[in-house]
Order: sequence, then C-alpha cells, then structure tokens
Amino acid sequence: NNTAAQSPGVIYLTNITATLDNCKIYNNSALKDASAIAVYAGKISSNPTVLKPSQLTITNCIIENNTATQEGAAAIYLENSKMDISYSSIVNTLNIHNTVTANYDNDKPKAVIANNNWWGVKDPRTTVQGENITIDNWVIMNLEANVSEVLVGDTVELTVDFNHVNTTSSEIEELTGGAIPKTFTVTFT
Repeated sequence: NNTAAQSPGVIYLTNITATLDNCKIYNNSALKDASAIAVYAGKISSNPTVLKPSQLTITNCIIENNTATQEGAAAIYLENSKMDISYSSIVNTLNIHNTVTANYDNDKPKAVIANNNWWGVKDPRTTVQGENITIDNWVIMNLEANVSEVLVGDTVELTVDFNHVNTTSSEIEELTGGAIPKTFTVTFT
C-alpha cells in the first residue's frame, strides 16, 4: 500500500545483484516507470560512459495490483538490466517493461527470462513491453468440473489447480521444478 510521487512504488535497485524470494508486493502505485520495482544499471568507475547491468532474480513472489497513477507504469521496470523471474504470481495491467538503451560492459544481451509464472491472463506476452523478454511458458488455471453441462440451479463441483503450463507452441505440460505461491488472485465470472 505504498504510493510514490515518481517511481518506484516499493523497491529501487541500481548497480546491484539482488534476489527477492517469497515476497508479497501488493497495492502499490507510482507516477511513472515502476509501480512496484525499478531496476537500473550502474556506471563503471573506470569508464562512466559504460554501464554494468544490474541483475535481479525473483522467485516464489506475489506481485499483484500495482498500478500507475498517471503514465503507464509497469509493476516491474528494468532499464539496461537483467532479470530472471519464476514461480511467481504477477497480476497487473502492465507486468514488465524492459528497455535497453546504453553501452555495456562485456555483458550482453540484456535480458528478461520470465517462465513458469501465473500472470492472470490467457497470454502474458500481451502485458509485457520492451526488448529481450523471453516467455516460453506460463502457468495456466486448469479447471475441471464434475459435469459437462450446467443448468440454472445445478450444483457443480469445480476443481482448480495451477500445476500446468502453456507453451508458446500451445502445448499444455505439467509445471515442474517449483510451484506458484498458494495465495494469488483468481476471478470467476
């Protein structure tokens, strides 16, 4: 429930290697760039025109309902940096924005790897912006019902799990190597 006059709403990282694990980052807002987390590269002291990218690793986190107050701020904004995010729930209007705009210190490409996450949408590639973002698979809500047809007044048992991923080739596979945190947002209509 933080509010920032500019950016970010919660965490600002620059010139650093950091890991966020098992965190809950909810209901934050900022004017621009990052409603929750901002990550920037740092200058190298021997050559200030060259940047050293920051590296952020996020696992088992819930990053939800973070919004922009005016401009389209992503929940996570990276500038000239790298990120690996997995086994997390990232449910926001705009999830990740990655920009690559500078000269780097022997560490290319600048990339975001975002696999095995719950995004709250059918295809998360519509809620990310920028360069060098890889999403090869994403967690889907798997729903099973005890009937094939439902009439008004019927009682139906629904079983929901988040143990499956969809791939870029539209194949459904078991989620392996980890699990999505147990508290996340699901809306049935």
